[in-house]
Amino acid sequence: MKVQFLNAMQAVGKPAPIDAIVTEVPSTARIENYAWMTPAPGVSRYKGYRRLAKMSSIKYTVENLEYDGSFTVPLRDVEDDQVGGYKRRMKDLVEKSKTPFRTRLLLQFLNNGASNTCFDGSSFFAATHNVGGYPTTNAVLTGGGNLYTVNAAASSDATTHNIYLLVRNEMLCPLIYQNRKPPKFGTDAGTAASEKAKKADYWIDLEAAAAHGYWWDAIKLTITGTPTILELITYLDNMHQQMSQFSLPVALATDPVEYVHEQLMWSPETVTIAVSVKLQQLMDRVLNEAYYGVSVAGSTSGINPKSIYFKKFTLISSNYLNP
Repeated sequence: MKVQFLNAMQAVGKPAPIDAIVTEVPSTARIENYAWMTPAPGVSRYKGYRRLAKMSSIKYTVENLEYDGSFTVPLRDVEDDQVGGYKRRMKDLVEKSKTPFRTRLLLQFLNNGASNTCFDGSSFFAATHNVGGYPTTNAVLTGGGNLYTVNAAASSDATTHNIYLLVRNEMLCPLIYQNRKPPKFGTDAGTAASEKAKKADYWIDLEAAAAHGYWWDAIKLTITGTPTILELITYLDNMHQQMSQFSLPVALATDPVEYVHEQLMWSPETVTIAVSVKLQQLMDRVLNEAYYGVSVAGSTSGINPKSIYFKKFTLISSNYLNP
């Protein structure tokens, strides 16, 4: 029974599927400088001379941090463990240091994006940015740049929710995981020091950092009050509208404006919507209910027009994204 119990025991939570919005980069130094993040200049008609643009000297600096997990066990308990329980706890520690740790670190970093500095010196989510172009007004949402708020008209429950619109960029995703030292397991079990202390220590060490990609690949919206499904669709429409007007920086005044996402076709492969956990069920209906405005999941009574967001994005929800 003890062995069966241990075999059924799952001590590692299932992390959110965030790979589509994460670029993992190897790191060989304590601090990495990303001096190449300013986009290349646009292409215009050749008029007999080169329009040589100077690449920006912006350096996005990301410092790797040390992380660890550890526990200690009296040697007598290890010796009395006849079913391998402590070995499984070691395995738990190793597994937690992999995808679960990476996911938690990145989602918490995303949720703090209004405070984190991005490559252009502004916050990743900000009403104004130093590099790139964006609309300054919206008929429904309050704010600017890629940071917005809205009050849900249909509710006064004062609950706040976060929505993140994230676009997968083949070159650089909205989140970066900088991996310097992958998890390394260690123990002093079997050493003279362990015997003297009558205990065995087990630990995991790793070195990594979270960072942001381009701000124009993401929008954050904070909603005050729990919205209806129709309100959620309206908010997505307006976030989509704002993002379609984001433009790349121009190296020369004569360069034509390049709109980053004006031709973006929404699909589960290109767009991820990440929400705080209390908004999951409503957003799941936006994604999976073909007709909006119905009051019961699966119902088609009182059919409204088909939702344009039906099966059009990947949905992530997490408590790490709560306001």
